[in-house]
Amino acid sequence: MGLLSDFFISDVQGFQASLSAEMQRDLIAMFKDLKKVSANYRKDRREILVKVGRFASDAIRNTVPVSRAKHSRYKTFSNYRGKRSSEPVATYYPGNLKRSIRPMFFRNSKSAIFVGARFAPRDSSGIFKGNRVDGYYWRFVEDNPGTNPFFRNAANSLSGAIYDRMISLSRQSINKAIDGISS
Repeated sequence: MGLLSDFFISDVQGFQASLSAEMQRDLIAMFKDLKKVSANYRKDRREILVKVGRFASDAIRNTVPVSRAKHSRYKTFSNYRGKRSSEPVATYYPGNLKRSIRPMFFRNSKSAIFVGARFAPRDSSGIFKGNRVDGYYWRFVEDNPGTNPFFRNAANSLSGAIYDRMISLSRQSINKAIDGISS
């Protein structure tokens, strides 16, 4: 070890030796309590994220425009004359995009939740209504120059409310853990 680390270790040991036995017990108890609070918060973190994600997705869903007509997605191949096929691959009923806005967890992200349109698996086809959703039309509604970008506007206006909701739920979790320790 270097000189600095030797000095630091001897300084800490000297500090520990100068503490009274009662103060050392109190410090050890305090660190154990902090570990319990931290473990409790770690356990509640996913539940907090789910609540905040539901709040955000509900608020964003209220801003999604809903079409009156059903829409279809067609195959993109051309026949020998260069004409497109008129065979629909998927049919989207009104409200499909609105229902597809959901909170989502991803495997590699342990402490984050994502809110956005849920897309159907690749090459999916059929009828999308009810609980079966596909966010296929999101890019056309969100990025079209003639339309209002509903998702970005809603996310920007909600950022403060989401932050406040996250802080208040985290405080509740920590206070619950502290109350459990002190009683």
